[in-house]
Amino acid sequence: MIRRAVAVAVALLAFAAPAAWAAAGAPFDGRPLVASIDPGALCDRLAAYAPDPEATAPPVPGAYVSAPRAREACTDAATLSGASASDRRRWLFQLARAHYRLGEFDTAYALLERSAEAGSPGAWFVLGRLFQHGDGVRVDHTVALLHYLEAWRRGAPAGLVAAQAIYGDPDSPAYDPARHRDLPLRVRQQALTEW
Repeated sequence: MIRRAVAVAVALLAFAAPAAWAAAGAPFDGRPLVASIDPGALCDRLAAYAPDPEATAPPVPGAYVSAPRAREACTDAATLSGASASDRRRWLFQLARAHYRLGEFDTAYALLERSAEAGSPGAWFVLGRLFQHGDGVRVDHTVALLHYLEAWRRGAPAGLVAAQAIYGDPDSPAYDPARHRDLPLRVRQQALTEW
């Protein structure tokens, strides 16, 4: 009895929803109603990164990035016509994050470079991390420092925090206690989320 009532309710909704949709003034062409998800918004929700000042959604820790879905959504978003330059570089950056989480490091690195060239502060920051830790590239603290400072110049406060850490590391070839002490640290030290 309950199953039949549920089946009847579902059938009524299936036939009544288009009429209600049309009555509300929404366009309806007779095709079944399917939720349309903006690929850019989905890309943002699946792959936003905390140190990226251009992120428009809450950050997703690295272990929780749904990389296959993010790769699909961010690929679709990055190819949208009419998207702004800032949206496009953010989606390229987040697409790089999805490829990285899938173990596709060469593709991720190439996308990070494209996004950085387009002006993404998050991409500059992550490139700095890759060089600082030798993740897929050679360890080079000087190159990492330059990337961090560029990220900071483009609006990512985390870049300044990371640059100050390199200046203050006695094991780093870029060690400079005077710069470490004098660098205008305008942000609190923060735990940076996993890329």
